[in-house]
Amino acid sequence: MKVKDLLNAVDAIAPFALTMDFDNTGLLIGDPDAEVGGVMLALDCTRDVLTEAKKQGANLILTHHPVIFHGIKQVQADSVVYQAIRSGIHVISAHTNLDIAQGGVNDCLARRLGLEKVEGLTAVNQEAYDKVTVFVPESHSQTVYQAMSAAGAGTVENYSGCAFLTEGEGCFLPMDGAHPYLGKVGEKESVREIRIEMVCAKPQTPHVIQAMKAAHPYEVPAYDIFEDRGIVHRETLGRVGLLPAPMEPQALAKWVKNALDNTAIRFCMGKQPISKVAVCGGAGDSELESAIGCGAQALVTGEVKHHIFMEAAQRGFTLIEAGHFHTEAVVLDGLKERLAAQFPELNFSVSHQSVVQTM
Repeated sequence: MKVKDLLNAVDAIAPFALTMDFDNTGLLIGDPDAEVGGVMLALDCTRDVLTEAKKQGANLILTHHPVIFHGIKQVQADSVVYQAIRSGIHVISAHTNLDIAQGGVNDCLARRLGLEKVEGLTAVNQEAYDKVTVFVPESHSQTVYQAMSAAGAGTVENYSGCAFLTEGEGCFLPMDGAHPYLGKVGEKESVREIRIEMVCAKPQTPHVIQAMKAAHPYEVPAYDIFEDRGIVHRETLGRVGLLPAPMEPQALAKWVKNALDNTAIRFCMGKQPISKVAVCGGAGDSELESAIGCGAQALVTGEVKHHIFMEAAQRGFTLIEAGHFHTEAVVLDGLKERLAAQFPELNFSVSHQSVVQTM
């Protein structure tokens, strides 16, 4: 397996097209055509993580925080970038795209806290879906349908595998140089086919087409891509959901502390019981207004500035600072499992090292 294969797999899970303007994601160190010997997932690429990766035999590190964030003018021997290059370690970073993506940081955080009926918090992008229509011989219709579904087609809100299938007859004439799956060169062929129609979010369309072609028996599959304005895809930062049962502010803070195994929780207590909670991993105190606006009684995030605590307290709103590392590291184990399922021949490991220690 090559570095670019893992890069494409990450792109399918958390499309790099979702990356916010200020961010830097993708393959930041390394060669896309190099072979991958092992993969380590970590929140940050530090010297200790590099050492751990080498001990594990991993020559690719997948991080959440970009190993190169701002422009650099020097790459000196004591820098992590220099040491990664000298060690032959490639680094892929998935940051805001992994925050926003379905199943990413904020969905994992909401799940860890036991939230139910989870929805997006703050819209950061909105665009129409695509509809992919493909014509497949009956013998392969289920194979192609399943491949497209696995690549993300047919997912609409809480439903997956949504498709419309119609029967019909296809015809074609193989010309010189063709290698048809059915029929002979120079002879017109007719075959019973299934028309498969599935919608997908635009960032997923390339992956759906790639999966369809890989599963389709025809040398040249016939397919169409239309923009479907009947369905709008909203990308959101943060999530909001319901607790299994209402809690008082101090009880919620303890609940979060235990769920994230963090000894350094800080919070201000609101003035009402909490049933609806907003979450935003990392530095998410900017989501205070969105949390209040959507009817939540509390916001759980990683970092909170003092004046934001003051604002929340003045408005009687519960605000919980649960640690930047702890609110984002929740994504690592699940991401490892998703990638390992695609590449069972590779060794995947997770580093839970943090440069910040608590007492």
